[in-house]
Amino acid sequence: MQNEWTNFKHELTHLNQLKINRFVFSNNAVVRTELHEFGDASEKAYGAIVYVRSMDIQGNINIKLLCSKSKIAPVKLLTIPRLELCAAIMVVELVSKVKKALETTIDETYLWTDSQIVLSWKKGEPSSFKTYVAHKLVVIHEKSTINQWNYVATKNNPADIISRGMSASRIIDSELWFPGPKFLTLQEDQWPLRSLSIVRVVEEEKNTVLLINKMSSNEVKHLIELINHRNSFARRGLRKNATNFVGVKNELKELGDLINK
Repeated sequence: MQNEWTNFKHELTHLNQLKINRFVFSNNAVVRTELHEFGDASEKAYGAIVYVRSMDIQGNINIKLLCSKSKIAPVKLLTIPRLELCAAIMVVELVSKVKKALETTIDETYLWTDSQIVLSWKKGEPSSFKTYVAHKLVVIHEKSTINQWNYVATKNNPADIISRGMSASRIIDSELWFPGPKFLTLQEDQWPLRSLSIVRVVEEEKNTVLLINKMSSNEVKHLIELINHRNSFARRGLRKNATNFVGVKNELKELGDLINK
């Protein structure tokens, strides 16, 4: 423990060599400004980092680190997918604050994660998941759109440095932290965007169970007739007819009575 602390103090002296350019836009007239925010999590911590990508009138692309944020992982043990979801929450909240603080027009916002599970969850309805995941997804849906989210490989994700940590001497010379991912210097059609298959975590999905008590053969037959009759009615289309509406209402009530017996 003492050796770790001594090494940490020694590493801090390297920060005296650190120089950060506070101007994050191109020196020439800017024609397009984008925000790119990356999130990541590990068992130790999770965080988000924001880059400004601007293009000047000559077509030159400029990438600059704007800000970052991190948190220690909760004491209560969470699964990695849940921690990645916490990082996604931090991403949307941080980018929202950045947009309010910047006195410039943002043409596009891109949100990046290396968690295929979180990207799959975002495509689903919050109501289909258990409470923890559902609540997080509601926040993400309120503050972002599914089209803003993209997958990035871990090796190209600067937020991975936040979640895993890096010494001061190494971060100064990092080719990922301050310059940002190299693919952002390319035109958008050259970015490593790709479609992903749905990844399920069954433990986080709600279980839908229909409980029906033991029924006689006549009751089962009658139940099937009611369902078929209702489907037939639906296929004919909903007519503005009070008699039909009352009939369907009574049938549904009768169906409910059979199930609840």
